[in-house]
Amino acid sequence: MKFKNYKELKRNSDDLYLMCTGETVNDLEPYQWDIINKSDSLAMNNFFYHPHFIPTMLSMELKTYDYDIAKRRLAEKWDMGWKNVKYILPDHRVKYLSGVLGSDAQVYVYHNENMGTRNSNSIDANVVLGSDFLWKLYNASVTTMFHLAWLMGYKNVIVIGMTGKNSRYFWTDMSDSVRGEVHAIFNKDHEHQDPSRPHHASHVRSFVIDFRERHMVGLGRNIWVGSKKDMLYPDVPLWNF
Repeated sequence: MKFKNYKELKRNSDDLYLMCTGETVNDLEPYQWDIINKSDSLAMNNFFYHPHFIPTMLSMELKTYDYDIAKRRLAEKWDMGWKNVKYILPDHRVKYLSGVLGSDAQVYVYHNENMGTRNSNSIDANVVLGSDFLWKLYNASVTTMFHLAWLMGYKNVIVIGMTGKNSRYFWTDMSDSVRGEVHAIFNKDHEHQDPSRPHHASHVRSFVIDFRERHMVGLGRNIWVGSKKDMLYPDVPLWNF
């Protein structure tokens, strides 16, 4: 397995679909999936549970409770197209995380710097976006991927499945035969609790809104949301498929 620097990642489209794991992923219609498949996509974490979609890139941060499941699920899907995905991993965990991948995986490694916590008084995007490292802000890995998307020069970042208003995943209501083995039915932090509670990463809403205004709009670039049901709407405009 060869490790490459994340700066070697190249965009193949002006649009990037940032695929999160909230339940609104299931609202996408076939023609919308067709459009997404014609552009670059960057999926988060356990998106390999999805029954048919294969992204261009995957950012992965596994815990002990989903590591072995991830290894089994990726192995079963590897030759179905997941071996062609570009895996984006943090340098301090690359040895551990790459253990779930096939030996021919394409791995891109980044160094991140942390700032802020979930309980920070002001959750914004007031940072300098350089290329020597990627920010991880407020303990949310999705903030790192916004920095990466900015660095790669995408004109439009369309956020899919950042539901945030509850703890339901896109696979929550799927049958066992469709979703396969998963680490949790609801958000792991909320398992066996009220599923209507906001997702544990819902605090990043204000970050995304500020990132759009502070780092994208002034450059003629933008962040969009894929569904009116997602927590970013209406502060982030709806993407017209």
